[in-house]
Amino acid sequence: MTSPSVQVGMGLYAFRLGKESPRPLWTLPLQQFVYRQLMYLVVIQSVVTALAGTRLRRQRMERHGSLTVPPPTPPPPPMMSDASGRDGGTYR
Repeated sequence: MTSPSVQVGMGLYAFRLGKESPRPLWTLPLQQFVYRQLMYLVVIQSVVTALAGTRLRRQRMERHGSLTVPPPTPPPPPMMSDASGRDGGTYR
């Protein structure tokens, strides 16, 4: 695992190669800390569940809302031929 200062340095180098502003890089150490804590939580939950011999319930989302489908649009009218007998594009 590389240290946060090395990762920020690589990020700074990548931003310079892309000729972009390095302003967003200040959030990188914070993101890594939050992500690591979240992964610890997931691992601990998995180990406790495995030791207890239970399965995690499926976490379903409650859905609120409705979908309305608009009525189908009528098909366009057929092409009318002009008075000269041509159908608008085929010449003989």
